[in-house]
Amino acid sequence: MSLWGVTGITDEGVVALVRKAKSLEHLNVGGTFITDDTVIAIACHSYRLKVLNLWGCRHVTEAAILILARCCPKLISINVWG
Repeated sequence: MSLWGVTGITDEGVVALVRKAKSLEHLNVGGTFITDDTVIAIACHSYRLKVLNLWGCRHVTEAAILILARCCPKLISINVWG
């Protein structure tokens, strides 16, 4: 699923999405203004996630990415450039 560049998307919107979409394997939230709250929710609810694009998400910290890496065993690619 791609939400690339949807600047109006909020943490609350993405969190609601990942809570319902348990089978997500690819998620692109690059170019949005999400924060650690969203990344932690992704880590907690997206067990099947393989690819995550966080390109340009300047409000996401290393701490949230580490939680994601620990909680998503199928994750093979994270793009955090920018």
